[in-house]
Amino acid sequence: MNPITEKQEKFIQENIGFFTEKLLELAQIPAPSNHEEKRAAWIKALLESFGCEGVYTDEALNVVYPYNCEGADEIYVLSAHTDVVFPDTQPLPLVKDGDIIRCPGIGDDTANAMAVITMAKYMAENKPAVKRGIIFSLVSGEEGLGNLKGTRKLMETWGEKVKGFVTLDTAYGGMVNGAVGSTRYEITVTEQGGHSFGNFGRPNAIAELAQIITELFLIRVPVKEGTKTTFNVGTITGGTSVNTIPQTATCLYEYRSDDLACLTYMKSCFEAVIAKAAALYGKVDVKVVGERPCANVCGEKQDAWIKMLLDAQNVYADREIVPRHSSTDCNIPLSLGIPSGSVGTFVCSGAHTRQEWLDTTSIPRALHTVMCLLNSWLA
Repeated sequence: MNPITEKQEKFIQENIGFFTEKLLELAQIPAPSNHEEKRAAWIKALLESFGCEGVYTDEALNVVYPYNCEGADEIYVLSAHTDVVFPDTQPLPLVKDGDIIRCPGIGDDTANAMAVITMAKYMAENKPAVKRGIIFSLVSGEEGLGNLKGTRKLMETWGEKVKGFVTLDTAYGGMVNGAVGSTRYEITVTEQGGHSFGNFGRPNAIAELAQIITELFLIRVPVKEGTKTTFNVGTITGGTSVNTIPQTATCLYEYRSDDLACLTYMKSCFEAVIAKAAALYGKVDVKVVGERPCANVCGEKQDAWIKMLLDAQNVYADREIVPRHSSTDCNIPLSLGIPSGSVGTFVCSGAHTRQEWLDTTSIPRALHTVMCLLNSWLA
């Protein structure tokens, strides 16, 4: 059964051009994690131009449109994130190549943000009666060291009333029904340093950090049926010049798992490596720079929520949707006992690379899918 009404179908068809035009604008606005100011201002102005009432930007740089939320005891959230993994502060490079848009961050998560905006436009223009509140949120800090700050703030503000949460994230055919947790560290080694010839023999901070990294890579991840655990060193910095014994060296390290016991095991292994290094080398400093929960305490409520999301997607799906675990904005509501899932909508690829692209022919199906999802809440 197609739950989309004739009126909704007309709205979608009339707004495909609008969607594409605004997507091209939004995609070029730089939005590195923790610096989403320009996108937030653009989105807020656009929502207000539709007549969305009560739109606000909070201190985390979330843009929030609460619909029928005043006095509501039951609120559902439709969300997407505004930040991208790229550090650009100038307009992001965009090329329209026939049906393909090539732009860093176009699929993760700019197009999904535009889908949320388009649904908010529908609500503001048509003002359908609803029995519950609906929040349309464009949140910050989903990527990297953003540490899910936007969703943390959203849940801090609305959490007690939120009964279900959906983020539009990942490509069409993908769906997330469980959280992958992680802990991220900045590890810094400090030594005396000196001239590479005159002071040869002094401890080298880069060499010592390399030894620490080697030890971390010797950790054997726990093998537990139905779970996955990983680790990574993502950046290394340090040193002054080729003829200088480096005084400092720093790396970013993380471990991830969708199982709390495995995360606990990885933490103990990490701490053992650092304790050994502290006894052997110069000053070894460790700072936690990111922590994402993996706990899911929703039980049967989560199963029902995921079924609702699958039903909405399957109306227009031409392939099997297989839920999986991942690290998304859902981590936060799931850890609070709020049923949550992530839905993929657009045909796109190359996420987290400069070659990322999106197929614009997938826009109609994506909007139909999100409207089907919204209809599950309007009844």
